[in-house]
Amino acid sequence: MRTNIRIGSIEYARTFIGEEGVKQVLSLAMSQCTPSLLNDQEGFKKFVETCVSQWGQLVALWQSIGFVHGVLNSDNVSLAYETIDFGPCAFLETVTQKQAFSSIDILNRYAYGNQKDVLKFNMNLFLEASQSLLLTYFKSEGDMKKYYHDVFDSSYDMTLGLITSRKLGLVHPNLQLWKDWLDLCESLKLDFTQSLVSLTYDEASLRGHSEAMDKWLDHRSEILKKEGLSKEKRFEMMSQANPVIVLRHELVNTIIESVLAQDFSMFDEVLALLKKPYDKNLINHPWFRPTKNKIVTTCGT
Repeated sequence: MRTNIRIGSIEYARTFIGEEGVKQVLSLAMSQCTPSLLNDQEGFKKFVETCVSQWGQLVALWQSIGFVHGVLNSDNVSLAYETIDFGPCAFLETVTQKQAFSSIDILNRYAYGNQKDVLKFNMNLFLEASQSLLLTYFKSEGDMKKYYHDVFDSSYDMTLGLITSRKLGLVHPNLQLWKDWLDLCESLKLDFTQSLVSLTYDEASLRGHSEAMDKWLDHRSEILKKEGLSKEKRFEMMSQANPVIVLRHELVNTIIESVLAQDFSMFDEVLALLKKPYDKNLINHPWFRPTKNKIVTTCGT
């Protein structure tokens, strides 16, 4: 971790020290993450822009693999734009936009489908705490917030579009097709990871069970024909974009129990397997099958 400073650190500095405190904490974060900006006349503006852009990219990465962080309060959003505090996190199993796992998230505030909006909410807290420094570069608070919101949205859409196009076998980004895929998977109660593995390795297995699925697959086929990518190239792209295994919650619990009993053998084996998540030989590995029981995570997980 390049810095331990979070959005909450900036809020704390603003509340208890004031503008000079915010300046000192931001300067420290800059020196640790982007030291080249320290002597730049627009250093603060550019550093915040980097943070905002990278936060957009980070949450897009989460969404693309079904990762649910679980506790996205402002003190868990790093100015190093890295994922921190893995306590109550888990991967989506059955696709559900409202899926939350944390035992304390009783209102589903940090659900899979809310993560982008929650990151932007935290970003607003960051901008408000830093605005006395940032307004130097803008005509108004409104202009400042619009500028950074546009940066975030552009980064998010570009990242999610590029990643999901590869997952669906497309040459060009198509976020609407990705959204329709998630909606379809949710309505059919499909597993996030396994459904994409089926699309990659055995598309025929998805046909004949649902009129809506057949319609979506036909629509995708029309797009693929227009793009003209060969089947071989498309398969190569998809097989490198869709992991066949993710760390399932029941497996995590099993590993924790064995480690507490001083048996690290399973931990070592799983760790080795997770280093090759795209290995098709792991598709039917029994350790990585969907969790049967309801998933509830805690900060101790």
